[in-house]
Amino acid sequence: MVQWLNVPGLKIAARSLTNPYLITPHLIANDIRNVRWGELKHRGGIRAVVFDKDNTLTAPYAPTIHPPFRDTWREILEVFGRNRILIVSNSAGTKDATKKHATIIESEFEVPVFRHTHKKPRGGPELLSHPYLADLPPSSVAVVGDRLSTDVALASLNGMFSVYISRVVTNQGDQPLVRYLVRPVEHKLLKAVTRARVQPAAHPIWDDFNNDREKTEEAFLKQRAD
Repeated sequence: MVQWLNVPGLKIAARSLTNPYLITPHLIANDIRNVRWGELKHRGGIRAVVFDKDNTLTAPYAPTIHPPFRDTWREILEVFGRNRILIVSNSAGTKDATKKHATIIESEFEVPVFRHTHKKPRGGPELLSHPYLADLPPSSVAVVGDRLSTDVALASLNGMFSVYISRVVTNQGDQPLVRYLVRPVEHKLLKAVTRARVQPAAHPIWDDFNNDREKTEEAFLKQRAD
């Protein structure tokens, strides 16, 4: 796997020191079970969802969903429909990944793995031109993932709504660089931007709740994230 060498992600982490909104999520959830998906669609106006895979839906590099998430995944499919959900992963769908791996994931999750040229957080215009998303304004698309410098930044750079997953499925099998350096640094950055009350990238949902994180969480989370 070549996922660990993500130069665009490292550049975003550096840029966030002067532009912290890039890595500031609109919503922080423990995991996908923590989100009120129906409310996010009907009250928030989110009509499509882009999911990271590793440590958001699965263990690192695993092709199958983390078992405790199965019921929630069925709910997500029912709420948004299979033609409004994509999996966008730097370990599946890039030129570094095998086609067989992506095909297995598609069979498991019943939605497409987006084949992309650039690793997240690059490739926003390419993603938004996908047939599942092309007829939607970017603000009605949510990006869900466990990385600030890839998933949250992808949303921030392209006008989408970001849902940050704060609890990884497992550290076992993750790349050592991510586990011991990148993720701890991102957690410190998140604490810093939260403490400083940094505002995330502009988004209609955030405006509707008067730029108030607590109100946004009350509306779209089943319980407050730790």
